Amino acid sequence: MDSIKITRQDIERAYNGSYFDIRGIKIAAPADSLMAKGMTEVVLDSFGNYLGYTNEEVEDLGGEGIYILPDRELGREDVVIDAGAYVGDFSAYASTMGAKVYAFEPDEGMYKILKQTVELNERIIPVNFALSDKKGKYRFYTNSANPGSSTLYGGRAWIYPMILIRTRCARDLMKYIFRLSLFKEMVTAERIKTITLDSFVESNNIKVTFIKADIEGSEEFLLKGAANVLQTMEPDISMCTYHRPGDREILENLIKQINPNYRVIQKKKKLYAYVP
Repeated sequence: MDSIKITRQDIERAYNGSYFDIRGIKIAAPADSLMAKGMTEVVLDSFGNYLGYTNEEVEDLGGEGIYILPDRELGREDVVIDAGAYVGDFSAYASTMGAKVYAFEPDEGMYKILKQTVELNERIIPVNFALSDKKGKYRFYTNSANPGSSTLYGGRAWIYPMILIRTRCARDLMKYIFRLSLFKEMVTAERIKTITLDSFVESNNIKVTFIKADIEGSEEFLLKGAANVLQTMEPDISMCTYHRPGDREILENLIKQINPNYRVIQKKKKLYAYVP
């Protein structure tokens, strides 16, 4: 790997009109989408380490922090769960490193782009489900201004403005967000399917070694539906902790309650859990 840092401008220039090619990592993005222009922070969060950045440097640039700790590398022996795959940015990185990836994305619009990323890469299997603590169909709130903030969390529209306010995109739109007409245009609801990680792993007879989760407040429910995986397979976990008040403590305590062997490292917006 080239140790020279890639710049934000380099990432923007890596877009060819239909996908990014960033040092061999290919990620689909539509030509007319704001996502294409805003992909820099997504890329740095997903694989900033591969581009020469430390976690602290990514945080200082306004990102959430990287998903991989410095002493953890992904390879062909890894089976990765990418929960909240979005357009497949982390999945593309993990597959480029040789891992087999199950990319979970319930949002239909994002899932279409994810499948384009799958076509550009090997060893990614797209899954049009959300990971939760039970199997079913639930309301899923999508935000047209920032599709990455779409959520199952809470199941009621009245909590959604709180989530929007916590996103970078929403902060740019603060003066508009409380106008009800605009809010109604931004947020729509659809029915999506949920499944537990335990049942998915059993059905597909796989051994998970790494879980990445950025699912807008549903991280707790993913963990509750993955208790057997955490107890028997002890995968490394990289998970966002900023979507709900108290999630830093709630998620760490839940992981240790499920399997006391885990050690947890807390960063600003993510936690990393592993079994020594």
